[in-house]
Amino acid sequence: MVVGDLLGTLKGPSSYFLNQELEIANFFRWQEGFGLSAVSFRDLRRVIRYVQNQKRHHSERDWLPELERTEGEDENQEGSATA
Repeated sequence: MVVGDLLGTLKGPSSYFLNQELEIANFFRWQEGFGLSAVSFRDLRRVIRYVQNQKRHHSERDWLPELERTEGEDENQEGSATA
């Protein structure tokens, strides 16, 4: 299954569930598109730690350099991916 198809399959029913079944206070809608990153098993602990601290992490710095970081770069080093 293509990742985009899977996400499309999840977005519709989850939006319906949040809006109709749970009746959340504000209308829930997914943003257009999505981003995807592959993670190796050896980086799993780092990813879990990142997600656990995501709210603080995103309040302290811009997320775009984080997406552009290339493999092997230090967490504290700013970098960008090259084509």
